[in-house]
Amino acid sequence: MNFLNVYEEITVPFSERPMMIWFEGDEKKNCNAEGFRAFTDSAAAYLEKVFSDIPKGHWIGLKSRNHPMWYPVFFALEKIGYPVLLLDENIDSLALESFCRQAKLAGIVSEKDESTENIICCKISDILFSSCEKPENICWEYRVAFCTSGTTGNAKIFVFHADSVIEQSRRVRKSLISQEKMLSEIDVSSCLVIQTLPQRHCLGFGLTMLVLPWGLSVILPEKEGIFSVADTCRKHGVFCLCTVPAIWKGLFRMAQARFGNCGSESMHKLLGEKMLLAVSAGARLNETLWEKAMDSGLTFLNGWGMTETGFVSIGNISDDKSVDYVGKLVGGHETEILSPDENNFGELAVNGSIVYQSVLVDGEEISRDRSEFYRTGDIFSLDDGRYYFRGRRKSVLIREDGENIYLDELESHFSFLENEQFCVFEHNEQPALVFYSQKDVTEEITDKLRTVNYSLPVQKRISKFYCSNIPLPMTSKGETARYYMSSYISENSENIREIVLYRQ
Repeated sequence: MNFLNVYEEITVPFSERPMMIWFEGDEKKNCNAEGFRAFTDSAAAYLEKVFSDIPKGHWIGLKSRNHPMWYPVFFALEKIGYPVLLLDENIDSLALESFCRQAKLAGIVSEKDESTENIICCKISDILFSSCEKPENICWEYRVAFCTSGTTGNAKIFVFHADSVIEQSRRVRKSLISQEKMLSEIDVSSCLVIQTLPQRHCLGFGLTMLVLPWGLSVILPEKEGIFSVADTCRKHGVFCLCTVPAIWKGLFRMAQARFGNCGSESMHKLLGEKMLLAVSAGARLNETLWEKAMDSGLTFLNGWGMTETGFVSIGNISDDKSVDYVGKLVGGHETEILSPDENNFGELAVNGSIVYQSVLVDGEEISRDRSEFYRTGDIFSLDDGRYYFRGRRKSVLIREDGENIYLDELESHFSFLENEQFCVFEHNEQPALVFYSQKDVTEEITDKLRTVNYSLPVQKRISKFYCSNIPLPMTSKGETARYYMSSYISENSENIREIVLYRQ
């Protein structure tokens, strides 16, 4: 199986209706399957000439923001025999150099000229204005690679095969339909899904590969920014919005500011009457967002997965009263909870046909041992087929008495700080909390910190509180860099002060 099979699977439902919808200025554009294939063939013919000196089977990078031509360019490269390495358009030159070295990249398609002595670059704008028709030599590839730097900044490249892309799409769709009766009854010909997640990201790519074979058309926002996401949903009758918690946070704030609450009526005023399905992906829902999602009147789905594993679990948040609930297992996976503690919390390990097939290291493709479970580094518990995300393994502080303290769980108790950047971290083998604020810390905030902290069991109380007047460091995933925080506080003592809590 190769990407021809994926290509056919996503185009078949759209012979007579729009497959992709986008905007050029104020003009609304779209293409059906025929137009999509024509774009792909034209791009393939042009790229075939640009990369004529590169042997088939060598990796080509695709480095671009979301764009109407992104998917045709992706399939064009696969069609002429080049596996595609999906790159973040915002990575710096050092990170790009690292990924190029790991994959022995021979060429790159980008929004700007990034040619080097060893890499041929083709600009997307040149492809758009080409007048080619069809490639001469078709030899479909079967591999795609996703990049992740995790929290370490080290380049990691995971390779997936076309058959696992198709299997994941089918299994997630089956899982959703089995859990949500509404999804088996919808008229897909009138439903739009808005693409806000990066197309090069495993979630954004996976979402598109999920919804197009289902027959759901994809629409890009009219403009960049959260206001345009809301406007596009409302004006064009979008049915489903899948995005990260940070965007949901902004949308809930928008509804609160405009209509006074985030209830069903307000969310439909904001996002349109056709908006029924909401999906939060990419990061954990905190308790405040979870409560607002529960009150939104939308069918709100949450799940868990990684670049390495694809979608592992998915479910409706209203099916369980726990904010930690991340759904039921998607078919194609096996799981184990390793070394569970007295609460049955342990590290999740995953295996199955949807887990990555290989990694790229110094130009070599190293296959994964299919008999071994992949250790995710995330702490889970499992109850009657329901999965609960309890935090990162590195987010577990083990006290001298053997007591496990889950820093993510502690963080949830201080969700009233959601308007500030904050995190709980390990400092001198004790839990500490730091938050960023350019304002003076009020007595009201101090009282809340004190009240919440004293309500916790003694062994789980925060030992130190800090306020920073400079933004806290972030990981490549856009999360506060918990693991660097202790040294960060030491290195920036002039900008960070301790808040002393005491009883009145």
